[in-house]
Amino acid sequence: QDVKSPEKIRKIQNVHSVREYVRQALDPNLDFLVSRIVKTLFELQRRQYVKDPIKAKARRRLVLGMREVQRGLRSGNLKCVIVAYNIDQGNESVHGGIDDNVSAIIGRFP
Repeated sequence: QDVKSPEKIRKIQNVHSVREYVRQALDPNLDFLVSRIVKTLFELQRRQYVKDPIKAKARRRLVLGMREVQRGLRSGNLKCVIVAYNIDQGNESVHGGIDDNVSAIIGRFP
């Protein structure tokens, strides 16, 4: 039995610590404040889920991941998007890869 594994998309290692899509000046204080906001939102969401899981799923305060962010953009429910400044670069030959998704998400905000 010769089973071939599916071709893996090769990831290009991020050679720069800051990608070209970053518009914000990097600051350790800002990193700290953003992490506090995310932790607070996560805790509030967890508390709401303990009280009422159905209502918590309907009124999410925090979504993680490209697919969830794109879904929130389509529905118009997002107020803020936080994108890491050092996402590894995707393979440019793949249409709809990580770089295209990040550009589409960032392009929705002025």
